[in-house]
Amino acid sequence: MKRKHYVYLFSTFLLITITSFVITLVASGFRIGNDGTITQTGIISINSAPDGALVYINDVPKDATNTNITQLKPGTYSVRLEKEGFVTWREDIKVVKQTVTRADALLIPLYPSFSPLTFTGVINPVLSPDGQKIIFQSIEPNNAGVWLLDLTDRPFNLSSKPRQLLVDTENLTYSTMSIVWSPTSDEIQLSSPNVIMREGAIPNIYYYSLSSNHMLDPTPTGIPEEWAQTIADEQDAILKTLPEEDQIKITSFAIHSWSPDKSRILYTTTQGDSTEYNIYEVPGIHTNTQPSPTPPSHKTITNPILTVDSNYTISWFSDSKHLLVVHQNDEASGVVEIVEVNGHNRTQIFNGSLSQKTVFPSPSGTKIIILSRFNNETDGYNLYTLNLR
Repeated sequence: MKRKHYVYLFSTFLLITITSFVITLVASGFRIGNDGTITQTGIISINSAPDGALVYINDVPKDATNTNITQLKPGTYSVRLEKEGFVTWREDIKVVKQTVTRADALLIPLYPSFSPLTFTGVINPVLSPDGQKIIFQSIEPNNAGVWLLDLTDRPFNLSSKPRQLLVDTENLTYSTMSIVWSPTSDEIQLSSPNVIMREGAIPNIYYYSLSSNHMLDPTPTGIPEEWAQTIADEQDAILKTLPEEDQIKITSFAIHSWSPDKSRILYTTTQGDSTEYNIYEVPGIHTNTQPSPTPPSHKTITNPILTVDSNYTISWFSDSKHLLVVHQNDEASGVVEIVEVNGHNRTQIFNGSLSQKTVFPSPSGTKIIILSRFNNETDGYNLYTLNLR
């Protein structure tokens, strides 16, 4: 009887040990074949915005996002995401054994909806450095002056109403002045470069504080230099955290712009009449607090990612993972596209009425803001949102 008891205990222990071992192997990326052979596998973790897209691996339907596709042998897989009403997303993804490869897809609607942001008539809109606000001017009767539009998302998808900061007067036509944002996005500079300064004349440069909602009086001096120094200090602070080799490389670039999260640099090179846009990933600068398990080979960006002529304008999307590509067909129409930082999945968002190549992303990345006109009977343009979600 005792012997049977020991045999039972030993068998149970052995079964638990083997089961635990098999579970550990599977969890670690090993796959046990029908013939008993054990092979190492990897995982693709696929996320999409919006989610609920059907995932195809090598044209075989698997699951809906967000999901993990497991038990994949090392190699390159053709991944496709499809969701009704959205442009298909495609990418070739390399799977490495015992590694989770992350893929994030931004799905673009086939027919984005429009919403008006302004009704005042808009000229010369300028996005703040923090991407949270737009300053614009209006020359329409009863609206002439300088206006501010807050882009911060509100509950129930409601937009903020623009408010007028400065009203044109007989002596000061703020609506015709040039406007520059401070690097901290809390002040603006207004200037009339065509005004000839003379003794006793009013100044042609003004500074408006958004925190106090008043013009700075008397007009301070040295602010442009202070602003330039602030920008330089911010970039120097990032560079000092990098190895000397990377510092030398970055300072040699013709930098177009830094990404919003400072993790990437967009720089340019000239080839004849065309401009090549290149991406440099700043080592160790990432806003995502979660460690990225993506193998380095999958992160490699092949430059240039874009080669375009002077009719195109390139700018960052708010997620620092995409770029906005704007082409002005003529004075009244243009095309807006979005492309991933590796140059893949270049997708048209809009083709129609567009003025001044004006295209801005919303801070949340759920909308694109354009300067457009949908009534041919009016001469004025206004700001509209293209709703991506």
